[in-house]
Amino acid sequence: MSVRGELVSLNIPIVIHDLSRTGFAVVSQTPFERGQTLDFRLLADDGPGVKVTACAVHSQPVPGSPGLHRSGFMFIPGELTGLVPQASIDQLIEAVSVVTSCL
Repeated sequence: MSVRGELVSLNIPIVIHDLSRTGFAVVSQTPFERGQTLDFRLLADDGPGVKVTACAVHSQPVPGSPGLHRSGFMFIPGELTGLVPQASIDQLIEAVSVVTSCL
């Protein structure tokens, strides 16, 4: 399964990588500035979606892919709630995690 994302204020789709309890990385055409705070909507295929606020911690060009940037974001408390929706993030991670067995 995969997680899709979009910038809420701009309605721009982004590709989500490395989703964890503390943050995520995106690949997009937008070079985000360190410290930039944005609202995202993260959606799992056939699973829950969650609106989060995150702060850019780095952004760099993707080698061999002109015009694309890989940026890392850290979850921060949302302006309206003052909280990080950790339970919803955990559900999203669970929905996209693939459990394999070594039998």
